Amino acid sequence: MAKGRAGAISQVHDLMDTVDLPPFPWQAGEKKRFIRIHPDLITGRRFAVADPDIWRTPLSDGRCASPE
Repeated sequence: MAKGRAGAISQVHDLMDTVDLPPFPWQAGEKKRFIRIHPDLITGRRFAVADPDIWRTPLSDGRCASPE
């Protein structure tokens, strides 16, 4: 979670930097503003990333059907 000050992005060069970012809206509909949060506090949890070999099974390297 990020807590901080939010403000609308109004400069064209700042807006162009946000267009290619991966976040996307959760709700459908027209979006007329981009908002930037200047975080004062960030909290959350850390999750340990498991080694991919732990999840390996005998079928992991099996052939997949071709996409249709």
